[in-house]
Amino acid sequence: MSKILLSDIKQLTFYKDRETIARRTDAVPQLQCVGNVCRTFEPEVVQCTNAGGEGTDVDWTCEAESPDILRFGKVEVGCEGWTQPGDAYVLEGSCALEYGLIRIPGDSELETEGVRGKRDPLGVLFGAVWVGVLGWIIWGLVQSCLNGRRPGQQTVGGNDP
Repeated sequence: MSKILLSDIKQLTFYKDRETIARRTDAVPQLQCVGNVCRTFEPEVVQCTNAGGEGTDVDWTCEAESPDILRFGKVEVGCEGWTQPGDAYVLEGSCALEYGLIRIPGDSELETEGVRGKRDPLGVLFGAVWVGVLGWIIWGLVQSCLNGRRPGQQTVGGNDP
């Protein structure tokens, strides 16, 4: 376990199913998504680059492979301070990323399929009504065919033997 100045870290890579290294506190997941869009998608790997700053006030830009309609919103990198919270020196491997995702309007597979299989209620209602009307028409045709030809009944025109 070693300490490193937070502002000297050039890049951080976070993984979905891994935890941070901890010395004074409990380990936490490296990636923590905040918000409703997290139910739609969570990246497996996120890479963040130091965009400048000093001490504990460092700006980060983060990237991940994700659908075109999603982008990162607020990103916050948090690391375990070496001696205390807020220390400019941090425990190497202790950093975690808390992030939000923002949905960008547009046509995509995620939008047309809905969030994890949810369906448009109006579309379901329309489909049910359409199937009902089609069933009623078929039932009417079948009834009309059955009622139109009864055994022993002659047809108009008298062509029966």
